[in-house]
Amino acid sequence: ILSIALSSCTITNKTSEAMESWKGTNISSVIASWGPETRVTSDGKSGKVYTWDKRWQTNAFYDHNGTYQPPRQKNCTKNFYVNSSGVIYNWRWNGHCR
Repeated sequence: ILSIALSSCTITNKTSEAMESWKGTNISSVIASWGPETRVTSDGKSGKVYTWDKRWQTNAFYDHNGTYQPPRQKNCTKNFYVNSSGVIYNWRWNGHCR
């Protein structure tokens, strides 16, 4: 269990570090690297929120106890908050991001 928890923290930290590394850059750089966003909405100010959604299904497997684990739906949502000049000023992610 400790191994899983530490692995999860590592993934969380890497995702946060990756998102933070885009802060202060123009959103066009993210789009060039990641491809087109899923959607764009207003940030409630004069800027926008660019969102990338990813969904996938895991494979079924038998765990270490021999218990069948069915396929599961996973998702990751990454948001960049962009000012009116196109510069990223904040970010947020949730789900099973890597």
